[in-house]
Amino acid sequence: MALLLMTTSIASAQGVWTVDDCMRFAVDNSHTVRQSQFAADSYRASRTAAIGAFLPSVSASTNAQFNSGKTIDNATNTYGDYSQFYNGYNLWASMQLFDGLAMVNRLRQANSELRMGQTAVTGAQDEVAIDVLQAYADAVYYAGLVRVSREKLDASDSTHLQTLRHVQLGLKSEADAAQTAQQVAADRYDLVNYQGLAEKALLSLRMVMNLPDTVALALAEPAGQTAVQIPDAAEVYEAARTFNPSVVESRHAHDAARYARKAAVGDMMPSISLQAGIGSYYNKYLDTDAADAISFSQQLKGNRSQYVQAQLTIPIFDGLNKSSAFKRAKNDERTARDKYLQTVDKIREEALLATTDCRLAQANEDQAAAKVEADSIAFSVSRRQYEEGLADPIEMKTAANSLALSRQQLLQCRMTLFLKMRYLAYLMGDPIIKD
Repeated sequence: MALLLMTTSIASAQGVWTVDDCMRFAVDNSHTVRQSQFAADSYRASRTAAIGAFLPSVSASTNAQFNSGKTIDNATNTYGDYSQFYNGYNLWASMQLFDGLAMVNRLRQANSELRMGQTAVTGAQDEVAIDVLQAYADAVYYAGLVRVSREKLDASDSTHLQTLRHVQLGLKSEADAAQTAQQVAADRYDLVNYQGLAEKALLSLRMVMNLPDTVALALAEPAGQTAVQIPDAAEVYEAARTFNPSVVESRHAHDAARYARKAAVGDMMPSISLQAGIGSYYNKYLDTDAADAISFSQQLKGNRSQYVQAQLTIPIFDGLNKSSAFKRAKNDERTARDKYLQTVDKIREEALLATTDCRLAQANEDQAAAKVEADSIAFSVSRRQYEEGLADPIEMKTAANSLALSRQQLLQCRMTLFLKMRYLAYLMGDPIIKD
């Protein structure tokens, strides 16, 4: 809670949230992450129980009973009607010496399940962070569209006001003013539309983050991506197969299923156990003279007994329960292995797709930047020609729309490159949330 409050306070004090701030807040407040942590705690409890199975079990019992009727008096060895009170005490311990290594394999299974649960927590955190990363990129992209549209509207409005002055001076016609007014109306419509999309994107980001409405959310644009050498898909795949939480989790799940199958085999083997105990009892005939009765402490001492026994249990037939459990465990192991191979194949596809996407995103950004520069020059020339009366409003409108579209495409390419490079680094083993 202190870390969460500190993160929120810092972000509020700065007035902006970076993508890492958003991801960190979302992870700290995610229901999915908390549920995976609860599951990991359950696996930890199962591991504790598996360790406890190696320890002796110690139990104690006491009982009291009252009998009335025909019975034998132990003191006189006579048969008659007596009322008898009996009070027994027992303390015993038992320990499993051999069970076909079932307990050992169940402990190994519990260790694998605990590692699986811990990895599942990391995987859930990464999934939440990736969802926030996508929502953050969308919010920044639409905010950029609003900025581009506002600048385009400002330019169109300035041109329209200038055209109106030129109409008053007789340098422009009413048709020119109508054309520029139409461009202002179209740009204002685009601005309102993009503002609505930006508001929805910001709302979606809030929902993914579980951010309260009382907390302001102003986003900082990510830094531009520098040109880097994209690694080969094989290199990305090898790193992802080693570090990716989904692969590691499925690997631990397969190990747990394998140990569960071995434990099922151990359940079908003979077992050896050792038991030891001590007991005593107090017995009193209520119809006899109290002065002749032996005291409680004397009886407990005199009636005390001890025993030690070793037991060999050989399973012969149990209604096919153990054999059926073994078959289920064997199928569970096959299923877990197939899921592991499926996860590895998926990671291989993601590695190939990520490297391809990064190369295309880099190339597209370079081309989009060059197009923006060319369209900026073309728009400046067209606007100057229009101001000098050498071009009509339609030509300037075409140049302005082309420049706006190029800037939108450049913004989209940059956000795509930002997402792909961040995800590629994650596949290579870097944490999705930077410190």
